[in-house]
Amino acid sequence: MIMTLLATAGGLAWLIYPQTQSEVASPEAQAQTQPKGQSASTPPPTPGNMKPAPGSAPGPGPVVATPSPVPAGSGGNSSANMPLPEPIQRAPRQPRAELWQVDTKDPSTEVNGIPATRISIAPQLLDAMHVGQEVTLPIPALNRSVTAKITSTHNQLDNVEVFKGPVTDGHPKDNVIITRGQTSTYVVVATREGTYSATIDNRTGNATLTDEGDITEGIHPGDDSISVPGIEMPTPESS
Repeated sequence: MIMTLLATAGGLAWLIYPQTQSEVASPEAQAQTQPKGQSASTPPPTPGNMKPAPGSAPGPGPVVATPSPVPAGSGGNSSANMPLPEPIQRAPRQPRAELWQVDTKDPSTEVNGIPATRISIAPQLLDAMHVGQEVTLPIPALNRSVTAKITSTHNQLDNVEVFKGPVTDGHPKDNVIITRGQTSTYVVVATREGTYSATIDNRTGNATLTDEGDITEGIHPGDDSISVPGIEMPTPESS
């Protein structure tokens, strides 16, 4: 009687919860379904744990994260991110330039009582002066312009620059010397006809040109002497 009831209950359970063939497979059948060399507890193969077959190319390696470069201005310490300094603006070099122009409206003036000529100059020409440049200097006293080529330069104290060069198509001893300081520039033009000097204001470009011959004529020897009154010498008395 009891056995009959158990058989009946088992049949009812199978009808309510039917099992598939895979669920009722025996342990021996499950072992046969596992790949050779893999136990039942071994996890299934995945792309991460698969080994390449002999003779095949290796698979891609692991992905390694690399830090991105630090953008400029983000506080990095790399010197490559430092901004470059702005270039210094300089006047373009000219192979030949007229150094000054004579004031045609009111050229005559005086400097310390010495006759002089008003001239003007572009300050940027002084900044762009260089070796190899030709400069033209109008000299009213000669009724012509003197051209010289800068062949040498050197520095003196207080950032004073000196440019020298011979007069082209002139006497071998004719030359021009340009001394450029911080505030003023002095130009000396030495020719066979005479020597002329110019004093230039570097900021405004205003200048005066004088003839060294006029300066020499303005010097009167003995102007600073002091006249001494005569002394009367007594005659000796006869004995």
